[in-house]
This record gives sequence, structure tokens and C-alpha cells, in this order.
Amino acid sequence: MQTVCCKPATSAVSTAAHQQHQQQQQQQQQQQQQQQQQQQQQQQQRQQQMLMTASTGSSRRQRSARPAVPS
Repeated sequence: MQTVCCKPATSAVSTAAHQQHQQQQQQQQQQQQQQQQQQQQQQQQRQQQMLMTASTGSSRRQRSARPAVPS
């Protein structure tokens, strides 16, 4: 009877340890995904800034060039 009682206890402990291990893996995966998302967002922001500077630069050139043309 004692051996039968002991078996579920060990199985419960092993399952608990297994669950903790899975949770740790999931947390690590989530952290990696968050880091990747942050990197992607930073890249997108940089691209937007580059586009903004390029568009403003071209518009500035156009503005400066327009008055020079005789009407």
C-alpha cells in the first residue's frame, strides 16, 4: 500500500518539474519574440525617418527652385 501511495507523489513532482521547465522555455521564447519585434519596430522607425528626411529634402529643393523660375 505504501509503495502505491508513493508512486502518484513522485509522478506529481515530475509533472510539476516538467511544467516549470515548459514555462521557462515559453518565457524565453516570448522574450526572444519581443526582442525581434522591438528590432523590427526600430528598423521601421529608421526607414520612416529616412523617408521623411528624403521627402522633406526634396520638397525643400523644390521650394527653393520654384522662386528662381521666372513667372
